[in-house]
Amino acid sequence: MLDWTWLILGLGIGFCMGWKIGRATAFGWAIREQKRISKMSREELREEREKLR
Repeated sequence: MLDWTWLILGLGIGFCMGWKIGRATAFGWAIREQKRISKMSREELREEREKLR
């Protein structure tokens, strides 16, 4: 039982720290993507979507 407690606690702390860092990084990436997308034309956007599939 003790092992599970420490495992969950460790994961919880790790997740909280990772979430803060990850959220900041993802937010920055999203802003960059949004700027890049706003510069693109509709044809380029369609090509991007095709690549993702």
